Amino acid sequence: MGAEAAPRGGVAGRVYARSPKVARATFTYYIPLPRILSVFWCEACNTGRACLVNGRCAGGVRPEENKAALRGEGRLTLAIQNPPSGLTFDVDTGAITGGGAVSASLGETAVAELERVTSQS
Repeated sequence: MGAEAAPRGGVAGRVYARSPKVARATFTYYIPLPRILSVFWCEACNTGRACLVNGRCAGGVRPEENKAALRGEGRLTLAIQNPPSGLTFDVDTGAITGGGAVSASLGETAVAELERVTSQS
């Protein structure tokens, strides 16, 4: 608000024509691919949104790391850096919303679909 100061070398009180300044630059960027930071498997989960609480499964059991049971029971917890863009979820339940789907394959045989998100930063 108020009068603008005289340009460098100018005289206070005189009128100076101002011209708009525009800057343009080209740049490139990339979107990093999702990266798995950790994989934990629990046969039984803690109550609530997060299966692991303080790094433990239900009953204080230590989770299996980087492996899972072949029988299809239990819960696999993945910590992902750079999650897929557009992944939306319900903040109250953690359920994936908006028709999105994310899946993870373990080796060549087992495939699991991501069901919920417990946190996102």
